[in-house]
Amino acid sequence: CCEHRLLDCPHSRVTRDAITAAIEKVAAHFGCHPVQSVFSCSMNRFVLEGDNIIPNSAADLDASGPDFAIGLNEVYDINIAMTKGDGTVKDSAARITVYQRNVSKRYPLRLKASRNLLQAINERFPTMPFCIRHFSRKDLLGLKECVDGLLLDPLPVGCEGTRAPVAQVRMTVLVTATRNLVLAVPPLPNADSAIAVTPDDVLRFQAPDRAAIAQ
Repeated sequence: CCEHRLLDCPHSRVTRDAITAAIEKVAAHFGCHPVQSVFSCSMNRFVLEGDNIIPNSAADLDASGPDFAIGLNEVYDINIAMTKGDGTVKDSAARITVYQRNVSKRYPLRLKASRNLLQAINERFPTMPFCIRHFSRKDLLGLKECVDGLLLDPLPVGCEGTRAPVAQVRMTVLVTATRNLVLAVPPLPNADSAIAVTPDDVLRFQAPDRAAIAQ
């Protein structure tokens, strides 16, 4: 449903709050909860997380800044996560093994190992997240200084607060003047549900949000 609201964007100027509300209503229809601390966001060249943030859960709206309208020629990473649990998220005790280069930060590294590691990351993973298994133990001697200097963002492992299963899907949406393109959608598993979604349900998911649509 979130995807459909973005696809309507050139004509209806859908807002961030309207998208989050639609996610909440779809979750309620299936007896699930949106997972908190999960966000969709705008993307720019070399920047995977832009300024426009769309919360997956209404519980995160107040902490996500003011509402905004989805604009033409914008690109969004749509990230939807649902659970049968309560939707809260707790940090896992698992070791952090995935990091991402923060291209907006500059920091004078003191250690040669840190400089060598950063150079290797800039060559191999300049913008995309990466796993530290791609580097040797010697390379990783400079990891701490790179993180402390905010040159690398750690991506911690989280788990649902009640340890309930979580289902997640991500896609890239390009908002254009003629039509909107949905890209990079992973193959969805074959799954049956006793709960159906009819065309009337889709209209019901969207109808309460009309007040949130920008004029």
